[in-house]
Amino acid sequence: MVKLTDEQKAMLEALENMPDEEIDYSDIPFKPIDWRKAKTGLFYRPVKQEITLKLDEYVIDWFGDNLKDGQELYEAVNQALMDHIYRVRFPKRVQRAEEGANRTQD
Repeated sequence: MVKLTDEQKAMLEALENMPDEEIDYSDIPFKPIDWRKAKTGLFYRPVKQEITLKLDEYVIDWFGDNLKDGQELYEAVNQALMDHIYRVRFPKRVQRAEEGANRTQD
């Protein structure tokens, strides 16, 4: 893995903190993309590690009652943990996304 310099880290942090309204998209031509046929996960498969995990019965019941069609219990628990990690690791992105969603609801 390539190590970033302090200058590169500062540039990335400045970009992360930049409001979307300040981003200059003028050099990117507009081309609508049809995502209906897009497929995700074709090339990246995260390494899975099998473990034994003790969970409260309430937690298991809640996830079991809220599974999406065809979803396995371990997939739902894994996704909830991944969502939590994302919120902790990238709180500014989550906040901006939530603010944007709230603006569209108004």
